Amino acid sequence: MPKNKMALKPYVEAIEQLCSRLSHDELKTLIINIAKETPVRERKDFLEKLYSYSTAAKPPPNRKNAKEKIFHRIDAVKEEIQERIESIEDGSYWDFVDYDDFEEEVDSISEEQTDDLIGIFEEADNLFLDGRLELARDIYQRLFQAIREFDEIDNSAFSCMEKYDLKEARSRYCRCIYETVPKKDRVGQIMAAIDINANISERRLGLEQELYPMLCDIIEALPGDMKDLDSFLKDWISALEKQQSNRAATLLAEAVFFTKGTDGVSELARKWGSNQPRGYLYWIECLINEGHWKQAAGACLEALDKLPRNSFREQAAGYLVEAGAHLSDNSLILQGKREQLISVPGEENLLDFVEEAGKQKVREAELEALQDIIRKSVKSSPGDNIFYTRYLLMSGKVKEAFVHAKSESKVGWSDGRAGLVFGGVLYIVCGKSRKAKTINDLLNRYAETPISFSWKGPGNAGTSMYEEILKGLDQFEIGPADEKEFWNWAKKIGRARIDHIVSNKHRGAYDRAAAVLGSLCECLLLCHRKNDAQKLAHEFYSEKYNRHSAFRREVKSVFSSSEVLAAISL
Repeated sequence: MPKNKMALKPYVEAIEQLCSRLSHDELKTLIINIAKETPVRERKDFLEKLYSYSTAAKPPPNRKNAKEKIFHRIDAVKEEIQERIESIEDGSYWDFVDYDDFEEEVDSISEEQTDDLIGIFEEADNLFLDGRLELARDIYQRLFQAIREFDEIDNSAFSCMEKYDLKEARSRYCRCIYETVPKKDRVGQIMAAIDINANISERRLGLEQELYPMLCDIIEALPGDMKDLDSFLKDWISALEKQQSNRAATLLAEAVFFTKGTDGVSELARKWGSNQPRGYLYWIECLINEGHWKQAAGACLEALDKLPRNSFREQAAGYLVEAGAHLSDNSLILQGKREQLISVPGEENLLDFVEEAGKQKVREAELEALQDIIRKSVKSSPGDNIFYTRYLLMSGKVKEAFVHAKSESKVGWSDGRAGLVFGGVLYIVCGKSRKAKTINDLLNRYAETPISFSWKGPGNAGTSMYEEILKGLDQFEIGPADEKEFWNWAKKIGRARIDHIVSNKHRGAYDRAAAVLGSLCECLLLCHRKNDAQKLAHEFYSEKYNRHSAFRREVKSVFSSSEVLAAISL
């Protein structure tokens, strides 16, 4: 019999021997220690089993008050969550996981535990709506204390509670405090409950997306007016003015709006200036909410003049676009999209801007005017280099993009400029033929490869990076000297790309190597150099890599999908 198994007879005898050697107090201590180690969800069953074998009478039902009972439930869920976190950290959690259900990462809080917490929150909500504000306040307080404790361990622990509106619960909690504590304690307790130092976006003003309530949310938590609001606001503003956090700033702007209206917010925004850009954005939002679009446009222009080039300025420019649309003012729309691009150079802003410039038939002039600004704004990172190259190509400045790409030292093309410019110059050398399917496909691939997390690729705007680059390439006129230089460079870098991929057996990139070979051959064929195209294909397909069957399959696939390459015999 395995060492970890034991028949009933010796097991019971061992228990009897142990019990016989223990005093009453020792036996009591033993049972209590076993009880403490029982998992939370098994405690009730353990207790019931003890009573079922005991001669002692079962005590009468627990007559604790409602608050104490709910507190005990919260404490039980906390203990269970703590058990789960500790078992995950020490590895014991995995001992009880079926292999079929195994996951490398698990949530700190289970779905069942989440549902338990939500259930208690909903009980507090019902008490709040029934007018039992003191009891609701105490329960909310206990719940949010539990959340804070686990957030300190894992700040993403409660992301699983997205199906419950924690922001509304916090609003109700603050309203409970306002209605139930003495006036002298309101400001301090609400400031703690509203979390004056909570993290908010470092990139933009987005009050709707914040996880913590504003004062308006607290006011709207119950129907009717909030008593003594005017006197509270006076003290609230005084307290907020002493705070330094970004959240305190947004709450202060809101409080000033309540007391002095939009004019008060404009005064505050100008006082803060670029030191606290949320002031300008809050002012603009107030004007928009009031439907004052002309004044909002003026506030946007003032913000653009005062704020540094960053995401807050980009947001102000976005509001200018919105104002321009409401005022049917195309010049404001174009200016707003231009300023978005200047504020945060990126693919999406560039496409939005160039699309609008195209609609207003000023595309070439606008792109020309922005070159120095774009060049100075980008840094030396690979992503910025590709972005600037895309800008140059869509502006028709192919020669400049070519000079930049020639300095590319990397063999790989995924995070560099070489692949994009390779496709661009071949497109030009072959006479800008739309029949060159392989060349166009390769150009499309490198034009639409995301270079930042903010851009999802084609489909975000009414145009695409590929389409806009084609417009720039089509406006470029090539001379004989440039044509020769373009081709010699493309042939050299293309051959090196194929050799690097296939000789190093990068099987996952064989399709890209085949596309490069097909693009070179396609360009030769469209330039009426069929013999040279046939030789090039034969060299790589039949001589150099005739034993690389996987690469040869990819070459066949590429050549069979192009009408132009059908002239090549493999």
